[in-house]
Amino acid sequence: MPHLAESIADTSAGKIVSSYIAASWNELYPQMDIADRLTPRSELAVNQLSKNCFTGAGAVAGIAQASQLFEPVFSPEALDHGLSELLEQNSAPIPKGLPIFLSQGATDSLVVPSMQRNFVQASCQHGAQIGYAEYPGLDHMPLVGEGSALNQDLVRFTQSLLEGVTAYPKTASLCGK
Repeated sequence: MPHLAESIADTSAGKIVSSYIAASWNELYPQMDIADRLTPRSELAVNQLSKNCFTGAGAVAGIAQASQLFEPVFSPEALDHGLSELLEQNSAPIPKGLPIFLSQGATDSLVVPSMQRNFVQASCQHGAQIGYAEYPGLDHMPLVGEGSALNQDLVRFTQSLLEGVTAYPKTASLCGK
C-alpha cells in the first residue's frame, strides 16, 4: 500500500482512495491524528469524497470532486510520520498454500501493473502459487466489466478448483514466468 499511495496520490482515483483511508483511519487509529495531517483543502475533500460510493453516480461525482483538489490528500511529510508504516501494516500479506489467480488490466491507472508484477514476483519468491495474467487495453473497472476476457478465465479457474485440480488460464503465467 505505501507504493500505491505514492504512485497514485496525485490522480483523481488516488485522491478518492486516500479520502476513504483518511476518513476511516481517523476513526480506527485516533492516536495517529489523521485529521490533523490534512490541509484545509484536503480536509474538505475528504469530508466530501469519503461519502461517495466508488461505483455508478458516486464514482462520477467523486472523480469530478477529486479533479478540483489540486494537491494530494496526504502530503509526503504526512506519509513520512507513521502513515507509511500503517499503510505497510494494512497491506495484504503474501499468500501461501493456496492456488491464486491474479489478474490485472494492462492500462490500469489505479493499481499500476508494475506494482502488481512486483507483488507477484515477491509473493512467488516467498513460496506463493500464483497464476498471473494481464489483459491488454483494460483499465481498473473494465477488467471486471461485461465482455471482459477475464470473466471466462475466472469461471474456468474456479471450475477447475471445484473439480479438485488447479488449471490456470492459458493467458496466465505461473509466478510471473
